[in-house]
Amino acid sequence: MASPATERTRWLALAAKLAVTVALLVVVARLADPIAAARELAGAGAGGLTLAFVLNGLSVAVSAARWQRVLARLGERVALRDLVADVLVGTTYNLLLPTSIGGDVARSLRCARRVGVPEHAWASVAFERLIGLLALVAVSGAGLATIARGRAGWLGGVAAVVVVVVVGALLGLPVALRGAAHVRRFGWERAASAFERVGAALAGPLASPAARLEALAWSVGYHVTALALLVPLGWAWGEPRLLEAVFLGVPLALVATVLPISVGGLGVRESLMVVVLAPFGLSAPRALALGAAWLASMIVVALAGAGVLLLERSGPSRSPPGHAIEGDGDGAGVR
Repeated sequence: MASPATERTRWLALAAKLAVTVALLVVVARLADPIAAARELAGAGAGGLTLAFVLNGLSVAVSAARWQRVLARLGERVALRDLVADVLVGTTYNLLLPTSIGGDVARSLRCARRVGVPEHAWASVAFERLIGLLALVAVSGAGLATIARGRAGWLGGVAAVVVVVVVGALLGLPVALRGAAHVRRFGWERAASAFERVGAALAGPLASPAARLEALAWSVGYHVTALALLVPLGWAWGEPRLLEAVFLGVPLALVATVLPISVGGLGVRESLMVVVLAPFGLSAPRALALGAAWLASMIVVALAGAGVLLLERSGPSRSPPGHAIEGDGDGAGVR
């Protein structure tokens, strides 16, 4: 149980994030007229909204397929539909909890019930999260080269920090976990074994160049699919640089949301949309409209995750434990 001092620190941190979130939303409201942004989105029509909804669902499926391939390299086979459900539930927790890793913890716990080695669930989630951040930086790199230096300079610094942290984590996390296994001396054998298994997965099958490159390719595909949902929403605007704005500009704003300064990146994402999309010719209301659409897509996924939780609560669990694939641990045994 956390000490009173630790609890106080957590509440103060949450209060600070809430204050920053509110302040940033006030800034956004002054930079761009929210009513005008809503009118811009309304111009998408039923066809644009429907296509955006389909692309949103497709991005979830791509995310789950990426995770499935990572698990396959660990010799685990899990049905795609179960992983889709876990991704949906993870998004629900990310929006409900004042932390960006709450969803990862939730889906790791759910997946651990379906695999042969529970620690493989934790290793796979940590691995795909790190590679996903690296892919986001890669996708935003072209955007950094496109917009004016004065506007993108500090964002380039954020991207560089993300790269350093991710690469450091990929290389250093297995070592740190081996060190954490020393808790065995205190009689915590179960925790020590768990740390060792997660570290072994990250330092073994997931450390190969093939595993990392495949996960990186899937992650780039996920980001491109997710960003694509914004295109039909703004197509009616007739903006000549809409595709550049969506695929080169929006990732710049998303990279900055990894900074833990607001609740779920709210406010950071929307204010940066207005700033980084201006060089692509988008007005403040239209930039804010795209930011609102991105947030709405997250809410739709989170609501679907809430639906999954309600269905599971009202009926018996249908997900049997997973089992290992026959193969060499490099994905060759996937069927």
